[in-house]
Amino acid sequence: RIARLILTFAPLIALVLPLFNFTITLPFRNGEEASISFLTFILNYLLKVDIGSVLKLLGGEVLGDAALKVVIACVLLLVAVVCGVLNFFVLLISGIKMRYRLNVALNFISTVSWGLAAVFFAQFTSACTALGGGIITECSLGIGFVVGCVLFAINFVLNAIVGKGLKKQLREQPSMEEFIENEIVSLRK
Repeated sequence: RIARLILTFAPLIALVLPLFNFTITLPFRNGEEASISFLTFILNYLLKVDIGSVLKLLGGEVLGDAALKVVIACVLLLVAVVCGVLNFFVLLISGIKMRYRLNVALNFISTVSWGLAAVFFAQFTSACTALGGGIITECSLGIGFVVGCVLFAINFVLNAIVGKGLKKQLREQPSMEEFIENEIVSLRK
């Protein structure tokens, strides 16, 4: 059970690893390589985005499809991270009552969301390379997606296994009334 608590934080490692890498070719900046992690994306891009411009971009003929894929991927990443953070608090609260189903569900949502975000980002990166007009010459997924998926999946499996053990333990333990009755009987002896 302690491993569950520790591994709840393990997917946070993926937040600082590169989600995707790209090479930009601009005048006076030939072949500049860059990578974006989840945290740099949030701090440098998402907090500064103009929603109106994004909506206009989504309606564009040339970049609309690629923009839609990156928006969906970003929403899925946010869902995965929010579910991962909620999982920690649910783990603390539900651990007292030996409940596990919500933890398993949150880990499942996190794993699926992170994995689907990787699929949408892969489609986005291939669209950027195809539509880049020579500006974005290379674009690929980073290690952050793989690490995040694996760590969220480990959390999912671990919570499912521990949940089965908790279920068995709850069946074998006496209820509170039975426990009190047994204690009273043993005190009377």
